[in-house]
Formats: sequence, C-alpha cells, structure tokens
Amino acid sequence: MLGFCYGIANQRADAERVLEAMKEIQKQELAQHHYVSDQELGIIYLGLNDLDHAFPLLKKAVDEKFPPAQSIFIAPMFDRLRSDPRYADMAREVRLPWRPPTISGPASRSAK
Repeated sequence: MLGFCYGIANQRADAERVLEAMKEIQKQELAQHHYVSDQELGIIYLGLNDLDHAFPLLKKAVDEKFPPAQSIFIAPMFDRLRSDPRYADMAREVRLPWRPPTISGPASRSAK
C-alpha cells in the first residue's frame, strides 16, 4: 500500500523504489520469509497509473485464485479499472456478472 500511496501522491521515485524493493524480495531468499504476491506489485503499478503493467499481475493473482484477489472486483481503489476492457474480461473469466460502469451524480439526474 505504501507504493500505491506514493504513486497516487505523484511521488513516482518513491513508488518505484518500493516496487523495486518488493521485486527484489520476490527474487531472493527473503521470499521464504516474506511473501510478495503479484497482486501487491500490480497495486503499486495501479498507483503509478501504469495499467499495462498492473493488469497482467492482477490477472495472474486472479488466475491463481489468490484469496485477496477478490478485492479487485469490489474495492473502490480498483474503480478506475472498471472501464477498461481487460477488467471486463477478467470479471467474465471468474464468472462474475458484469455491467459496465454507469454515470452517477448530478449529470445522470439531469438526463431524466
């Protein structure tokens, strides 16, 4: 979450530093003591608004049935993914009912 927060705060260098540290943990023996999931790396890329790197990692977590991956389909932090066709494909693959995002707020009320 720290890397994600740095990313959304536009502190790219700090987010990338956290990302690289986590990748290093994944590669080394530290992984025996500290598990770093692909979803966690994907979340940092999401904070950096790098969806081309985020989606494959999030999809891998979903494909591997990583339990926290269910949050991708319900947590508000993933809202900006919902309009991307890759998100709809992921939802269909796990057999979730899929409806594209709808416009809410004052603009939708005035259309009535």
